[in-house]
Amino acid sequence: MKLFGARVGKKNGRWLFWMLHVFLAVSVPAQSPCTQELAAANQKYGDGDFSGAIVSLLLCLEKTGLPATEKVSAYALLTKVYIAVEDTAPARRTALKLLEVAPNYQPHANDPPEFKQLVDRLKPQQRPILIMPFRKQKKSGKKWWLIGGAVATTSITAAILLNRNEPAKTSNPGFTNPPERP
Repeated sequence: MKLFGARVGKKNGRWLFWMLHVFLAVSVPAQSPCTQELAAANQKYGDGDFSGAIVSLLLCLEKTGLPATEKVSAYALLTKVYIAVEDTAPARRTALKLLEVAPNYQPHANDPPEFKQLVDRLKPQQRPILIMPFRKQKKSGKKWWLIGGAVATTSITAAILLNRNEPAKTSNPGFTNPPERP
């Protein structure tokens, strides 16, 4: 067998074939779960099938593990579709979701002016999301020191009051003093 002008044996030809096959399979980028729906939605939007575009985009956005670039594309196109059908509330909600994923999103030059105006108007309303790390509350030993101190103070006060050297009362009408020891 000849390959690129060089003679290649049958075994080497198979090996080369499989190596090229593996190389080409690895080098082809894997499509994300949303690629086909996005392409279909773009086509439907261009054809004026807005309800079909909405369905395709919602199916796309329901999938998990979408790359941020595809989320941005899907939200942007969905916002444009809602603007095209003059459904302002969903257009606004979708544009806000777009800005959550990409806060610095810039509309393209060929985007509809209504879309550009909506995005520009909503940008100042976006607040940065602060993610605070969860920290476990440290247990304070102060409470136990206060309780222990109160118990100790009470115990000492009671001991002092009970062991005071008071003179014995000599007039105890109920009891008689025992006789003294010889």
